[in-house]
Amino acid sequence: MNVTSRRSSIFLPVLLAMGISLVAPGCGSILYGHWILKADKAIAQAKVNDAEEFAPYEYTFAVEHQKKAKEEVGYSDFQAAVECAKVATEYGLKAKEIARKQKMEAGR
Repeated sequence: MNVTSRRSSIFLPVLLAMGISLVAPGCGSILYGHWILKADKAIAQAKVNDAEEFAPYEYTFAVEHQKKAKEEVGYSDFQAAVECAKVATEYGLKAKEIARKQKMEAGR
């Protein structure tokens, strides 16, 4: 192995590690953006289906987790914010489905 190939074999992993370390911190905010948009959409759909009336527990749980996600991102705790946004999405969708079924049963 000559000197040039030895330098290349050392330089490439170092360069790759530096590149990853520059890009990786931005991943949390990207994931947060994805999940908070999904949560916003799920909650909006639940509201359109009158989830406040027909699925108040699930709707409130979703809204409060949405608020908590936005609070956590304010502290740059992206991992907690993503988890809260995921829960908000899940319960927003549940609230929408429960409300839709309840409305159908009530004949509205």
